[in-house]
Amino acid sequence: MHEWPLVIFTLLMQLAIGCVVTVWYCQTFALSGMDGDKRLAVARPAILCALVIGAIGLLASMTHLGNPMHALYTLSHVASSWMSREILFTALFMALLFLTAVVVLVKKKVPTALLALTALAGVADIFVMSAIYDNSRFILWQGWGTYAGFYGSALMMGSLLGALCMQSPLRRLAESDDAGLTVSLLRLFIVGILLATLAVIAMLAVATSGLTSSLSVGITSTAAAANVEALTIGRYVLLAVALLLTVNYAVKKRQALPGGLLSLALVVTVVGELLGRYAFFSVGG
Repeated sequence: MHEWPLVIFTLLMQLAIGCVVTVWYCQTFALSGMDGDKRLAVARPAILCALVIGAIGLLASMTHLGNPMHALYTLSHVASSWMSREILFTALFMALLFLTAVVVLVKKKVPTALLALTALAGVADIFVMSAIYDNSRFILWQGWGTYAGFYGSALMMGSLLGALCMQSPLRRLAESDDAGLTVSLLRLFIVGILLATLAVIAMLAVATSGLTSSLSVGITSTAAAANVEALTIGRYVLLAVALLLTVNYAVKKRQALPGGLLSLALVVTVVGELLGRYAFFSVGG
């Protein structure tokens, strides 16, 4: 498969967006009772980590384009091209995330409104990213399943990364609010799994009913079945392990090294999503 740059770009960008959404969610709800300095200490590592990961994802997308100048040319078709809109919204998200990081580092405060705007731009970016494949000629990419799958990936990976980055400062500050962080993590992670499951259901429905029609352009039934099976079995075995690790973290978070459970859960989830994303792109090409 020749789409590895797209695999890396979509996964890393969704990981960065999910992390920002997690930080915004926790700052708005779970950690809203903390004072400004403590909220800054908790949010800063996650925001900087999301910025670095997003930048790496951007580099991967440049590899796919070949010549970075092609991105500037593509932007001239924003009115008619979903790819142009993806470049625009990705650039907008990264620009807002960079500004958020600058305020955090220079002004020494969490810019609540700017953080919310950055999260919103990221959510919009995932929608546009999904629309590219929904409007493609490959039948297994079409429909709401792609949207659910991409949002699910962002929430699963991003919630774990965000919680991992925020958990250490909370323990260092000896804050009892880490219980609220755990509840938020579980909520976002479970919502992500539910969305990912809906995506698989949608793909299986298409695979069983539409692949024999003439609309199934560019894919054989055998290849589709193999990739959907890999997505369903391999991905969900890993996600089940990640869920068990996350629940175990919630139960044992007061132990000496609870971050080890979160780290392992994040690695397992990313590997699972890498497997699923490989299957997704191989279905189309």
